[in-house]
Amino acid sequence: MPKIKILISHHEKRSIIKTSILTPIQTGCALAQERFEEMLQDDDGENISDKNPKYCEFTAIYWAWKNYDKLGNPDYIGFMHNRRHLLFNQSLPVPDKQMTWLEPHGAVYLFPPICPKYMSYIEDKAIWPYFPKYDVLTIKPQEFVPTKYDTVYHGPIMKTRYLNTAGTEESFFDIFEKTVRKYAPDYQKELDDFLSGNIMYLCNIFVMRKDLFIKYCKFIFPLLEKIDSQIASDNFSPMKKRFLGYLGEYLSTLFFLHLRNKIKMKELNASFIMEKNKKDYIKLCRYAMMGLFNSSYAKKYYFLRKKLNIFKWGIEND
Repeated sequence: MPKIKILISHHEKRSIIKTSILTPIQTGCALAQERFEEMLQDDDGENISDKNPKYCEFTAIYWAWKNYDKLGNPDYIGFMHNRRHLLFNQSLPVPDKQMTWLEPHGAVYLFPPICPKYMSYIEDKAIWPYFPKYDVLTIKPQEFVPTKYDTVYHGPIMKTRYLNTAGTEESFFDIFEKTVRKYAPDYQKELDDFLSGNIMYLCNIFVMRKDLFIKYCKFIFPLLEKIDSQIASDNFSPMKKRFLGYLGEYLSTLFFLHLRNKIKMKELNASFIMEKNKKDYIKLCRYAMMGLFNSSYAKKYYFLRKKLNIFKWGIEND
């Protein structure tokens, strides 16, 4: 049996999941007012924890790279967020295929807050069968299509989507492109395909073989550092400071595009866990799940869905 560790990043103390495989890690610990003692922390050992406002979840990925032995030197290493998970058990239905996060018809589906039944999607016994059969697991890539909201920039779809993200600037995207052109010669085809296409691997979520993870980190972090050195961000707002996290998703996309025809790679659906204060949406998710087994809940689901009328464009909630 291969040894597997999947880190789940936490910036807040919420929905903590801990199994022999799933391992919570607190991000931005060097700047945090509270330390979550029941999980790993990204300022233990060699780290970039103090750069979390810019690097976002990449501080946890960097920590795993530089402190691999503290994880028990696993054969496979993964990363997910406290509200976004790969749905490993593909035999279980999602609440509703129209209830998607961020984009309509995407592969990231809305779920109510974590409950015992939800664990069937992500528990260890649902993860084991993928390994060593596959080298990499990722979220199914999102196919972006122009919508009525794409009014900021009438150019390539991926650049338009970037400029529709809060706190971004066109110059950041241009620096990203020029940096990859200059320092990643082996990724030029993937960059061209990305810039002219509409495909993106979201959220920097994955599970991959150890040697591929090391290759990933050696690709990602030097480029992020070079991009960072070209942007004076000291006076940016908290939202604008997240630019490296967003551009890091694009680098992850290039990496997976580069790999996917060379290794055994599996793309999975994913979940987005709703916030507790979204009462009607949570109720809708629960009705959808229970309606699979009980007709009275199915009727409640369709009535509430008609009342909310929310599914034309998906729900943007991060």
